[in-house]
Amino acid sequence: MIITHNGTLLDAMTLFIAAQDVHAAIRFVVDPIAAADVYGQHPIIVLPGSA
Repeated sequence: MIITHNGTLLDAMTLFIAAQDVHAAIRFVVDPIAAADVYGQHPIIVLPGSA
């Protein structure tokens, strides 16, 4: 689907697919952390090489 406004074109499907990719990347990182969160609190994350 293409949205146009004042001569600008926006391919909404391409934007949707990109958003799905971003969502999948976030879930890839967050899901393992959420599964380990048994107390419902924000986990403390120590990134490799930062400690």
